Amino acid sequence: MIICILLCTAKGLYAGPTEDLCYWVGDGALGAVKDALKRGASPNAYCGKKGDYPVIIEASRDAQMLRLLIEAGADVNATNSIGETALTYAANGGRIECVRILLKAGADPNRPTHMLADASAVGKAEIATLLLKAGADINAPGTMTGGTPLDQAIASGHNDIARMLLDAGADPNVQSDRGAKGTALITASRRGDTEMVALLLEAGANPALKDRWGHDALHYATEEGFSEIETMLRNR
Repeated sequence: MIICILLCTAKGLYAGPTEDLCYWVGDGALGAVKDALKRGASPNAYCGKKGDYPVIIEASRDAQMLRLLIEAGADVNATNSIGETALTYAANGGRIECVRILLKAGADPNRPTHMLADASAVGKAEIATLLLKAGADINAPGTMTGGTPLDQAIASGHNDIARMLLDAGADPNVQSDRGAKGTALITASRRGDTEMVALLLEAGANPALKDRWGHDALHYATEEGFSEIETMLRNR
């Protein structure tokens, strides 16, 4: 009996249904979660020692668990203490099925706004596409450098995503909102990416725009010795 009490307490079986829900969602125990919900646990419960994140965030790694909580009425846009949602975690973790489930259930791809830029920066093309189709702000700055999704994709060498963003109407002249305050064209020129410079110019990139230090794309192409890019920029 003593052993049973210890084990049951450790697994939350003698706690309230909400505590049970938080424990079992984290443990991936679908049946136990169903039981906790039947016993009155709220699908919108907040978990953690300080109750600082919604249980649906805990479920963002598990497609079946997500479906169960959503069917039970979980708020897909509930945030943790720093404004992140289950979609944030699913997107950052590269969990494509979970991203699809959350977006279909009404998750806001702009809450927080940096999700598309962050997915673009790390080369998650399919997730970036899903977010974009769901209405993500195509020019919203990311958390890494403050650059747009286009700028961050180029900076990380993910030209497939950069092309997709340009095709979808990304503005190549939006400057990063902090740091160097550069443009996608400046980034591509500094990297010596001739193909991307050509694509950006074709898309209407302004070579005269300067960063916070007063330098334009031509300055960096010249400084780095990228003569082909230098010629392209001088001829604009």
